[in-house]
Amino acid sequence: MTVDLSRRVVKTEWAAIEIPELEFEITKQTGLITTVEGILERAIDGLKHTIKSFTDEDLLLSENVSSRQKLCDFVLKLTHLKEGNESFTFILSDISGNSYVESLCAPPAVDPQVDSTRFIRTIDEDKLLGIYEFGVDNDRTATEETQAVANKLQDEVLRFPTNCPNCSAPAFTNMKVQRMYSVLAITVYCIPHFKEVVIMATNCDACGHKTNEVKSGSGIEDKGICITLKVADESDLERDVVISDTCSLAIPELDIHMSGTGSGRYTTVEGIASTIIDDLKRHNPFVFGDSAKEDVRQRMSDLAAKLESLVGRTLVLNDPCGNSYVSGDGLDVERYERSYDQNEELGLNDIKTENYS
Repeated sequence: MTVDLSRRVVKTEWAAIEIPELEFEITKQTGLITTVEGILERAIDGLKHTIKSFTDEDLLLSENVSSRQKLCDFVLKLTHLKEGNESFTFILSDISGNSYVESLCAPPAVDPQVDSTRFIRTIDEDKLLGIYEFGVDNDRTATEETQAVANKLQDEVLRFPTNCPNCSAPAFTNMKVQRMYSVLAITVYCIPHFKEVVIMATNCDACGHKTNEVKSGSGIEDKGICITLKVADESDLERDVVISDTCSLAIPELDIHMSGTGSGRYTTVEGIASTIIDDLKRHNPFVFGDSAKEDVRQRMSDLAAKLESLVGRTLVLNDPCGNSYVSGDGLDVERYERSYDQNEELGLNDIKTENYS
C-alpha cells in the first residue's frame, strides 16, 4: 500500500482526479509532477485552509457549523487513506491525454494494478481544448449537439452592401446557403439526393425592385435531369422549386418553351408564372410598354391570364447540369446522358482530368 502511495504522477491542467470510495473529485488545477500521496496531501491542505477560513461570526449559524464539521470529517478520511490504512481507487482522467501514473512493473511487464484506457473526446471537450473543427466528426456518430450547430450555421443569413440592379441606389443583398433534399425516382429505385444552393435576394428601398437568384453550391452532376410535374390541385402550387441558370422551362399546354435564363431562381410552382413574365420582359423588352404593338400587347395579356393558375397544367424542368429541384412526391424524374452539344455548351468537352501531363 505504501509503495502505491509513492507512485509518481504527471498531471496536466486538463486532468481530473477521482476517488470513488469517498465520492471525491478534483477538477481544475494547475499541472504538476507529484505522487499519489502528494495529491492527497495537497487536497488535505486545501480543505484545512477552508476550515480555518470560518470566522467566529460564521460559526454563529448552525448550518456553517455543520458544514465545518463535515469538512473536518472528510479531512480525517483523506488522512486515513494517505497513511495507507485503507485501500482505495485512484482515477486520473485527462482529456488532453498527457497525464500519467507510474507503473511499477513496466517495462516489460504490465502492471496489474494500473488500468489505462484511451477514450474519444466529446465535442465539448474538444472545444475546451480549442481543437474542435466543425464538419470533422473523427468517425464519430453525429450527436444532437453537432446537428444543432449545423442547423444554426445553415440558418445564418449573410448581409452585404450592393447596388440595386434597377436604379443603382445603395441596397443590401441577403445571402444564405440552403441544403435541399429530394427523392429522385429512377425507374423502380428511390435515391436520396442532397443539394446545396446559395440563395441571394436583394430588396431596394429606393425603387422597390426585388431580385431572387439561386446559384448551385455543388458542381455539375454526371447526368442531366428532367423533372415533370402535373399540377393536380392547389397544394401542388405550394411546392418549392429551384431553377438553376442552365435549366429550361416548358408548359406544353400553353406552348411555352423557355431555354436557360442565365440566372437561377428559388420560388414555388405558383411563382413560376411571374418568373416567366419577368424573363419575357428581360429578354423581350419590346413586347411590353407603350412601344409594343397592339396585337403583341394583347397576346401578352392573354398569356398572363392563362398563367394566373397552373392547375391542370404540366410543368417540365430540363437541366443538363442536374442542379434543379422540385419538392414533394409524385414527380416524374428522369436522369439522362448529356448530348455532345450540351457538354460543349457547358464547356465540358475540353476539360481533361486524366492523363493530361
